[in-house]
Amino acid sequence: MVLVCRPRKFVYLKTHRTGSTTTESYFERECVPPAMRGSGLFDTPDYPRIPETVTEFGIIGFRGNFSALPKKPRYRNHMPAKQLKRRLEPEFWANALKFCNIRNPFDKAVSAYWGRMSDEDAADWARKPFQEIRTGFREWLSSGVVVRRDANKYMIDGEVCIDDFIRYESLAADVKRIGERLGIPFEPERLPRWGSHKRGPVAHAYAEYFTPDLIAQIKQEFAFELEYFGYRFGD
Repeated sequence: MVLVCRPRKFVYLKTHRTGSTTTESYFERECVPPAMRGSGLFDTPDYPRIPETVTEFGIIGFRGNFSALPKKPRYRNHMPAKQLKRRLEPEFWANALKFCNIRNPFDKAVSAYWGRMSDEDAADWARKPFQEIRTGFREWLSSGVVVRRDANKYMIDGEVCIDDFIRYESLAADVKRIGERLGIPFEPERLPRWGSHKRGPVAHAYAEYFTPDLIAQIKQEFAFELEYFGYRFGD
């Protein structure tokens, strides 16, 4: 979802398969009045669908599938930065700390493979021999699927518009660092790893999934991210 906090002056844009659900669940309480923080919507381990919430404290975008809703939410999950910028006051956008999550593109591709499955299907698949899992991944990635780059969450008209990034690889440390910039005390117990269980109890390193051709494919598709963020295969 998208988060906008007026008292602490921050904007959070949600990317895919980057630990973003963990991050948004941590910071979203700052975007509603204190009286709403114990409502069960914003402090729950079950992480339900969240309605679009707009108050004097800020904005929490709609979380969930909005295709069946009679009206498309104005603020929602995975909203592009350009669209959000148009809907906020120019002065607030310019002065707010804007941040989002990123992840090594090779690891992100493996996460996308597992993330497309239901919890039940992922649990069944994780019990299969890794050679079978790896073959399934290679067939999936070479079939023409698109692993979301998310460039529209951190770029506007080809220019990076984000002030800071939370790396999946150092998520807790980066959440703590950005929280300190915003005056939010760090509470590590509120940082569950949503969705990370899907790879099974024995998670193989992402490098074990790839062939040379698939490495080249991700290098081509994520050329900007690999250069700008300094990611490499095998990191």
